[in-house]
Amino acid sequence: MRVYLVSRNLPGITKDQLAAAQAAAIKLGQEMTAQGKQVRYIRAPTCPANRM
Repeated sequence: MRVYLVSRNLPGITKDQLAAAQAAAIKLGQEMTAQGKQVRYIRAPTCPANRM
C-alpha cells in the first residue's frame, strides 16, 4: 500500500473543528475501503501556531 503525507495550513481552526475534520477523514477512508479502494487514515500531526 502506498503512503501519502498531506500537509495543510489551517489558520484559526479550533480543536473541535480539527477533531471533526479527523473524524470525517476516517469515515471517508472507511467508505472508500468498503468500495474496494484501500484507504486508511493514520494520524494528523499538529503544530500550534506561534501567536505573539
